[in-house]
Amino acid sequence: MRWFWVFFWVGILSSCGGNDEGQIAADEGSFPAAVGDSGSPDSASLGRVITGISYELIWEDIPATWFETRSMENDLGYELTFQEAWLGIYRVQLAPCPEEELGWWDPRGWIPTAHAGHDDGTPDPSAFLDGVVEEIGGETSVLLPPVELNTGSYCHLHVLYAETPEFSLLLPEEVHMVGKTVFMSGTWSAEWSPEPKEFTLSSPLGNGALLPLKEPVDLSQGGVQFQVFRQLDSLFSGMDFAGMDQETLVKKFLLNLVANTRMESTP
Repeated sequence: MRWFWVFFWVGILSSCGGNDEGQIAADEGSFPAAVGDSGSPDSASLGRVITGISYELIWEDIPATWFETRSMENDLGYELTFQEAWLGIYRVQLAPCPEEELGWWDPRGWIPTAHAGHDDGTPDPSAFLDGVVEEIGGETSVLLPPVELNTGSYCHLHVLYAETPEFSLLLPEEVHMVGKTVFMSGTWSAEWSPEPKEFTLSSPLGNGALLPLKEPVDLSQGGVQFQVFRQLDSLFSGMDFAGMDQETLVKKFLLNLVANTRMESTP
């Protein structure tokens, strides 16, 4: 099994209401939304959290016409139109603070070792382990089932994009996602090649985003909600559909995905 790993350090390597009881109806377009009870009008909720930890997956910086056309132009001038676009998340969890850093938090002082394979060590008690599949550029966010935990100090959040396990939540009916990280199909065209050409990107390659928290989180002081944002408008930057093979395109996509992943937290 081949794996492609890059840990992206936000702010380090680069410098480092609502419908409480209702349900979100499935989108009638080509990308069906997840169904679940929601704490906000635009969130497909798989669970709520009062204590412990919750993780919410959100797409941002979405082009204005995306939901109508499922199309966008990348920085190389390719007009991309998607019929299917799915992403597997194998695990979301927090990373504990090293003991020596609990008194004075400097995120540059700890750089973990990346492990090959999607089981990157023993899961932390903070981990959401079921896996989930989400539509790329989905109109509704996905609130994962809460992880009940009231102890531990944490300094990072780790999002692992990797092979979809068979027990994942929100497996689509349209595409067999088990064993895949990415599946996309559609057409591309360009000014120099106006006739649409079909493409399919399907791969089990994995990549992880390790995001430093602004300050350590002490779960004994109460629950925390983490929102994981990914930018859609630059997700396909640098992807040369005429000049790159499928594996190179997937690797570039995963690099973009991790580089465009950021996190916010709310006590």
